[in-house]
Amino acid sequence: MTLEIWLSLAVIHITAVVTPGANFLAVTQTALTRSRRAGLWVGGGIITGSFIHIAAGMIGFAAIISRIPVLFAAIRLLGGLYFAYTGFKMLMAAYRQFRTKQADIHISTQINLSDLTASQAYRRGLLTHLSNPASMLYYVSLYTGFVPAAASLFEKLLIAVGLLGSTSLWYLLVAIMFSQPRIRRFYFRLMPYMNTLFGLLWIALAVKLIFA
Repeated sequence: MTLEIWLSLAVIHITAVVTPGANFLAVTQTALTRSRRAGLWVGGGIITGSFIHIAAGMIGFAAIISRIPVLFAAIRLLGGLYFAYTGFKMLMAAYRQFRTKQADIHISTQINLSDLTASQAYRRGLLTHLSNPASMLYYVSLYTGFVPAAASLFEKLLIAVGLLGSTSLWYLLVAIMFSQPRIRRFYFRLMPYMNTLFGLLWIALAVKLIFA
């Protein structure tokens, strides 16, 4: 593989990872509303999902799934329903907060809203990533469009390590940044409005996934 191919892969993946989407939303929402620990575990679930998709891309399994219309449509529908359910829960939480006028109450950043366990947070991240077939298609296109068929197993493994490493670093930074006390304090002061925004974003992602 040439240096040009390596640089192209690096630029494409870094751009894809830092572009806000479902994974970014899951980590930021958890870090803001729960804790840094929970945000990191969500990131861990996303990284595991990335590993599964990378492995599927390497062996060509993901490409096979993407060429079976019925199966791929079912995955898109289930993923969209999961995103819609998450958004609906956020909107209901915002509705309850508006009714109880929590927007006018100062809430300490030391309070976690029934913090998630490690397994709950990890499962949230994993389901978010695996529910989005766009992630699978991304890795399929990456391996089929940019990795030469003649690439050795070592080169493919090296690519996988690089993809996972950059993904891990990004979501580690996101979880740490959005769990900072000042950022969380700002969030809690505007909690009903922020929950409404998050809920609408999740539902928008669901609509895009199902009908795009």
